[in-house]
Amino acid sequence: MARVVLENLTKKLGKANVVDRLNLEVKDGEFLALLGPPGAGKTTTLRMIAGLDSQTSGNIRIGDKLVNRLQPAERNVSMVFQTFALYPQMSVYDNLAFPLKKRRMSKADIDKKVKEVGEMLGISHLLEKRPGLLSGGERQRVAIGRAIVRPSDVFLLDEPLSNLDAKLRILMRAELRKLQEQLKQTVIFGTPDELEALSMADKIAVINEGKLAQFDVPESVYDHPKDLFVAKFVGSPPMNTLVGKFEAKDAKSFIMFSGFSLNVTEFREHLGDERLGSEVVLGVRPSNISVSKEKSGSQDIQAEVYAIEPLGSETILDLKAGDDIVKAVVLPTFTPSIGDNVWLAIDRNRIHVFDKQSELTLL
Repeated sequence: MARVVLENLTKKLGKANVVDRLNLEVKDGEFLALLGPPGAGKTTTLRMIAGLDSQTSGNIRIGDKLVNRLQPAERNVSMVFQTFALYPQMSVYDNLAFPLKKRRMSKADIDKKVKEVGEMLGISHLLEKRPGLLSGGERQRVAIGRAIVRPSDVFLLDEPLSNLDAKLRILMRAELRKLQEQLKQTVIFGTPDELEALSMADKIAVINEGKLAQFDVPESVYDHPKDLFVAKFVGSPPMNTLVGKFEAKDAKSFIMFSGFSLNVTEFREHLGDERLGSEVVLGVRPSNISVSKEKSGSQDIQAEVYAIEPLGSETILDLKAGDDIVKAVVLPTFTPSIGDNVWLAIDRNRIHVFDKQSELTLL
């Protein structure tokens, strides 16, 4: 096991910065999720840590070693690729044994270790089969097994669940986390799926266009996004974001929208008087909007039911308030019809406000 430190890690391709001055510290035994959309720089970061790609500048430390100039075999890391990268002509047993044979372990020790890993991952009955005869989930387990069969300081996983169906992804999320806790291993996990990051990681590093947008525990990334990108990217359904004008009237402050206004007098100090008259972005998660058929408070907002998405355990409503469409999550027992007028109540303790120009969080 080892900690991993990235210091101003940069990778240029032509004039573009694929990874741009990335600074991270992954503690010994920590599970870090590198979260970002396709093209954010996750895979390139993992490949630089593994030594498969060279960095343009910056440092990579694994444990107490500066590994910038070390070959992949000298870094003592294991990597699981999105495509699994199994040898199709070899049996599962030989796929698992391959990295041990390269280390010149004895046949007896190899056999013991392969069977031990097979038992741990529930693939003992597959050892004589070839990868082409396995399901996606079984191939995933073999790929993970090949990574953990030999001692490594760090496990790197590059979107290892993306080729699995939805149900299997949920199962493998739990199994991967359980395995990491069992091995007490340092893991860096690249994913574009915020649910994977939120449910599995000790820390999340949100990356956008090669830059670190936020690095924190999952709860803080979700509840206290540092900017508009993080707010919109993390969470499902995504956060509602509405552009409005910050104005003052009779010693009170409001954000004005096309069909309603939101009283934000209590937050005026955070928003700053210098922004009066300018546009800001209101953010509110669908789960923080309650919907009723009758008005119950002075701050309630009238809206029209625009679309209904039943999901079994919950229903997502698309609601039109003025020119804006907002999503709200309700219980399946709440059954309005399209075109109905309803009333929205926003949890004022859970709203976010962002500067329209910089997209940084104000509230």
